[in-house]
Amino acid sequence: MKQTTAIDRRPRQWLKLFLNHMDAWGVALIIAALALVVHGSLSVRYATILLAVAGAYWLGFAYNDYQDAPLDALEQEKGRKNFFVGAQIPDKWVRLALVAVSGLFVLGAWLLFGFRGIGVMVISLLVIWAYSGRPLRLKSRPGLDLLTHALFVESYPYMVTLWLLGAAWTRLDYALVTILLLASLSAQLEQQLADYELDARTEPNFTTWLGARRTLGLLRAVTIALALIAVVLVIEGTVPPYMIPFGLIAAPMLARRFMQGLGQHKTAALTVGTLAAGLLYAAVALSVLVLAT
Repeated sequence: MKQTTAIDRRPRQWLKLFLNHMDAWGVALIIAALALVVHGSLSVRYATILLAVAGAYWLGFAYNDYQDAPLDALEQEKGRKNFFVGAQIPDKWVRLALVAVSGLFVLGAWLLFGFRGIGVMVISLLVIWAYSGRPLRLKSRPGLDLLTHALFVESYPYMVTLWLLGAAWTRLDYALVTILLLASLSAQLEQQLADYELDARTEPNFTTWLGARRTLGLLRAVTIALALIAVVLVIEGTVPPYMIPFGLIAAPMLARRFMQGLGQHKTAALTVGTLAAGLLYAAVALSVLVLAT
C-alpha cells in the first residue's frame, strides 16, 4: 500500500488511533481479568497480563486497520473510523513502528514470564500478521476467517492467561472457553454481515461465500446455542453466580441479533454501554479478589 499524503497530526486523529476498537481490546482485557479472578491470582506480576493482553489486541486491530485502509476508503463510514484512511503514513514508518512495538512486547514477555511469555507473544504476533497481512490474509479465506476469529479473539486471552499463570484447567475453565469460542464465532458472523455490501465488492469471506441471509440464520442459531449452553452451565452449577452479571450485560447485544436487519451495525451507545458495564464489573470482581487476599 503506497502512502503519499501528509500525516494528520491533529490530536483528535491520533486519539482515534489509540481508542479505536476499544470494544475489542476492552473485551479481551475483561476476559483476561476473568481468568485471574477464577484462579484467584492477582499480583503486580500477574496484573501485567491485563496490560499485555490489551496492548497486543490494540496492536492487532491497528495493524488490521492499516491493511484494510484501501478497502475502507471505499465506504464513507468505515473510512471515517479508520485512522489510516484519514492520516496516511509512509509504509516504512509503519513497519518501523510495528517492529519497535513488537520488540517491546517480546522483551516484556521474556522479562516477566520467560519462555512461556516469549511463546505466547511470538504466536500472537504471527496470528496478527497471518490474519490481516498478505500473502496469507486469513480474513479473506472463507472458513479460515471464522476459525481464526473463534480461536484467537475472545477465547485466546483466557487460555493465554491460564498458560502464563501455570494453572491447571478446571471444569469451569473448559465451560468458559466453550462459551467464549461461540461468542467469538458469532461476533465475527455479525461483523461480516454488517460489512457485507463492501466485502462483496472487494474481497471474499465466509459470509460473501454463504450469502447474507443464510449467514444471518447461522448467526441466530449460534447465538441460541450460546445462550442455551450458558444457561445450562449456570443451572447445573458449573458457572458460579458471580459470573451471571457478565451474561446479563451481554444480553442486549445478543438480543439485538434477532431484531436487526441485514447490513446494520451495532449502535455506538449499545457498544459503549456494554463495554463500560463489563469493565466496571470486572474491576469490582478484581477489587473483591484483592480484598480477599
